[in-house]
Amino acid sequence: VTSPKPGDIVAVAYPYGDATGHVAVVTGSSTTIGAGSEDGSHSTGWPWNGASPKGNPIYRRCKD
Repeated sequence: VTSPKPGDIVAVAYPYGDATGHVAVVTGSSTTIGAGSEDGSHSTGWPWNGASPKGNPIYRRCKD
């Protein structure tokens, strides 16, 4: 997937202090929803709220 659409999955392998990566669902042209803390799910700007990406994001589409 080169142009992520809502519903696509994004995965990033990165050695965080408490995880080996992150997985989220694309919800809009520049937003995702994922889980990453004890507070549960969260919505963020993509990628990384405008910061430089950590790792190399890989996108997958379950169904066109």
